[in-house]
Amino acid sequence: AVVEQARTYLHALVFGLPAIFLEMACLEVIIGVGIAQTVLFFTTLTVVFNIIASYIFIFGKLGFPALGIAGAGWGLTTGNWLTLILLISFI
Repeated sequence: AVVEQARTYLHALVFGLPAIFLEMACLEVIIGVGIAQTVLFFTTLTVVFNIIASYIFIFGKLGFPALGIAGAGWGLTTGNWLTLILLISFI
């Protein structure tokens, strides 16, 4: 049962990997430019997005179905994609 739940979590998390890699690349560009305070802002924003999105998907709020552990993976994926979109628009 644990393996099945872990599989659904990791399956959802896989779709966020490109966003995580691109997000790290964008943050490194921002550090290279010399505005490290912006990195702190976007990192904090990522945490906030991840908490809110995970809450929505785990417990099924705002009309979404309750996904349980898989919702945690979808929440992290959604939060990372939202942050990446904001990072790219900032750059």
